[in-house]
Amino acid sequence: MTAMTTVQIARSVMGHVQDAVGEMASDMLSPQSGFLDDKWSKQIKKARKNGVEDIQGWLADELYNDPDTLSDLMGDQIYDLVRGDEAEYKKVLDELDKNPFPGLKKAIKTLRKP
Repeated sequence: MTAMTTVQIARSVMGHVQDAVGEMASDMLSPQSGFLDDKWSKQIKKARKNGVEDIQGWLADELYNDPDTLSDLMGDQIYDLVRGDEAEYKKVLDELDKNPFPGLKKAIKTLRKP
């Protein structure tokens, strides 16, 4: 098996993040949620009050744009895919940083800290 390129790893990581935020949103809205904290509970209540109809889709979007959620989901995934290679880890962050949205930019900054 050939090793993944930096671009492939970056794409894989973002695919993982997209899947994970959808699963997290679903879980957070279930009665026995293990992920729902006070911060998100308040935001969900506010969204419902503001008439958001697709709460799960809205929540997935919010999680996808949350730097803390992104850095949590990305860090271990990148590390695993580069097999602990610090230089490759930095290259993946550089690749992700080519076209970042604000939440991703902040998550990358967090992941670059020693």
